[in-house]
Amino acid sequence: MAGKILITAETGSDITKEMAMELGVTLIPMHVSLGSETLDDGTFPPEDVCAYYDRTGKRPTTSGSTPYDFESVYDKLFAEDSDLQILHLAYSAVTTCSYHSCELAIEGKPYAKNVRIVDTKHVSVGQCAVVIAVKE
Repeated sequence: MAGKILITAETGSDITKEMAMELGVTLIPMHVSLGSETLDDGTFPPEDVCAYYDRTGKRPTTSGSTPYDFESVYDKLFAEDSDLQILHLAYSAVTTCSYHSCELAIEGKPYAKNVRIVDTKHVSVGQCAVVIAVKE
């Protein structure tokens, strides 16, 4: 990979928006469903998850990033810089659809050759540690 390299990771990596800005990492949203309402991870206070459970007795569910999530972020990034190189440090492929969603999102795109996907084989804080180590 030559040129400017941008790292992307899912929001489930426990990288806060502040950390992402400091590290120069672009986050791809994962999702949280509170009953019939599905929200992008990181767009609401974590306390809302507990409040939902306290109010309903039901556990929220989560889902991985979709091909659309990747495509909308990548299309914008490559529109701004067509020579960009992206290294996607993915949430563990055995735990969510996000890795495969990234593959589907870039399939057939003119920038597909500029995106490398690596299964970190970690989730949450483990993935965060991998992203920080790679960025360093």
